[in-house]
This record gives sequence, structure tokens and C-alpha cells, in this order.
Amino acid sequence: MKNKFILTASILFVYLFSGAQDYKFSQFYNSPLNLNPAFTGKIKSLYRVTANYRNQYLPLQSPSPYNTLSASADFGLFRDKLNEDIFGVGLVFTNDRQTAIRTNTAYVSLAYHKSLGMNKNHYLSFGTQVGFIQRSLDLGNLAFASQFT
Repeated sequence: MKNKFILTASILFVYLFSGAQDYKFSQFYNSPLNLNPAFTGKIKSLYRVTANYRNQYLPLQSPSPYNTLSASADFGLFRDKLNEDIFGVGLVFTNDRQTAIRTNTAYVSLAYHKSLGMNKNHYLSFGTQVGFIQRSLDLGNLAFASQFT
């Protein structure tokens, strides 16, 4: 009974105090660590480095009100020692500007991929991501109805 209470309280705590916001890249599958931390290290090579940039509404307003830059690197480690299982480690940095709101993030991703099947070509993956978020408001870029006639 006590274990069920602790599990329920833990799930409720995570549900209430966690949040997520996806960045809108047109080729979102080319930003795997922003998409899902369980993709960390699930690559055929030793490492992967990605960079994505989004610039939206440039012809309409200068400077562009929406800019997003994201860069990530991840590594698949210990394949030989874990019998075709993969331990993934990665880093993600993102700078996002939406008119007056600016967000900088830095995350560390960890994942474990358990190989399944006779040929070990299927995987069950688990990933987690922790990091820092810094948000700021640029008051100079705010517009109010009283400014327009």
C-alpha cells in the first residue's frame, strides 16, 4: 500500500511540475534530441552532430520575429561491452526568439537502448533529459494598441 502511494505521488508530482514546448522546425526529424530524448545515441556511427535554424516571416518584418537555432551532439557508447545494447549521451543547446520572448536552453540527454531479437536488430529505448532554461522579455519589442493610430 505504501509503495502504491509513493508511486502515485511521484507520478502526480512529475505531471504537475513538468512542462514541454516543442520547437517548430519544418524538418523536425532532423532534430532528434529536440524531438525525443530516447533517440540519444541510437545511430549506426559513434557520434552525430546536428544544427537547425529557423527564420520565419523575414519578408514581412525585419528583423524576423521568429528565429530558432538549435545544435546538438550525441554519442552511442559501450556497444561492445553491453552486448549490442547502446548507452547514449548527448547535449542540446537551443536559442529561440519569438518577437519579445527569448529562450535559451541547455540539456543533457541520457538514453539506454536494449537490443531485442535473435539478430539484435530491434530495440527498446528509454531516455531522459535534464537541463537549464533561461527566459527573458525584451520590452523594446512589445507593441500596444495605443502606439497605432
